[in-house]
Amino acid sequence: QVEPREVAALVKAVAFATGHRKDSSPAPTAAGKVLATISQMYRHGMGSGLVEANPAAVLVPRSCGVAANECDRFLTVEEIPAFWKALEGGRMTPTCRDGLRLLLLLGVRTGELRQATWDEINFDAVTRDGKEKPEEDRKPTWTIPVAHQKLTKSQERRARPFVVPLPPTAVTILAGLK
Repeated sequence: QVEPREVAALVKAVAFATGHRKDSSPAPTAAGKVLATISQMYRHGMGSGLVEANPAAVLVPRSCGVAANECDRFLTVEEIPAFWKALEGGRMTPTCRDGLRLLLLLGVRTGELRQATWDEINFDAVTRDGKEKPEEDRKPTWTIPVAHQKLTKSQERRARPFVVPLPPTAVTILAGLK
């Protein structure tokens, strides 16, 4: 019978372990994945009648050294030109380099960019149904369909295609890719 303190010790060992990563820093996010996996395995075992209790269920993740995976990192004003310039010297394909530049320029999700098709990009002065656009609306756009958006179940019901205006630099990159 595994006790909650044993699970906590294992998760803490992952959270505060150093030396296994390139930068020798702790791995609190990985510890969260370990705790979630253990809990999921015990829930399955309980549902299958193999175990009677889930020792991970009573643990408070933060007290085990688990940190939430927070996505608040962004490039500073100084880092943006350095990143752009570093792409030139990087050993990558031109398509990969252009993709990274488009991600930076447009602020879209990587999955949305990877799934993009040319029929979603509107370089022209006409709408998708072939009607002429008014002069003020003649701007290049990319319409991301609902199927390519990362949405929750409740968001899916009311979602609409998302229109991204394309700045001149993005148009140049896309035209080069086409």
